[in-house]
Amino acid sequence: MFYKTLKISKKLIYIPCITSLLGFALMLIMATMTMFQAISSLPQIWSAHFDYALAKSAIASAIFSIDQYLIAFVFYIFSNGIYSLFLKNEKSIEASQNAALRIKSLDQLKDILSKTIVLALLVEYFKFAIEITYNNSLDLLYFSLTILAVSISIVSLFHFSKSKR
Repeated sequence: MFYKTLKISKKLIYIPCITSLLGFALMLIMATMTMFQAISSLPQIWSAHFDYALAKSAIASAIFSIDQYLIAFVFYIFSNGIYSLFLKNEKSIEASQNAALRIKSLDQLKDILSKTIVLALLVEYFKFAIEITYNNSLDLLYFSLTILAVSISIVSLFHFSKSKR
């Protein structure tokens, strides 16, 4: 009875793998459509005269597309990691995957996912930085302090992850 339950639970691991792959495919399609939308606005930007507002919108759209691609890859990395950890045997992992996606422990999966999510948040921050309007010098000071905080957090994230290895 217990052995049958374990076999059934192993089959349940396919659910997050498949749904994450579906999320990856959908986010990939959405990101590609967003990027095509940004690219299609280029002729309007460069017609007769340079339209600054439309250019700003196109750049924000392209940055949003990059963010969507990163989120899509979070889904892919999660799906690949769960599959590698629980469903695939070691010999086939070594033969079929490149070194960047060889996941051998939950901590390694968590580390890769956290770095990718931080990168997606950083891209989202840059999108926000493009769209913000600066009314006075205090706004610029706050903006520079947030850039400093983001920089320190990224440096500390990569420093601590290297020191763990």
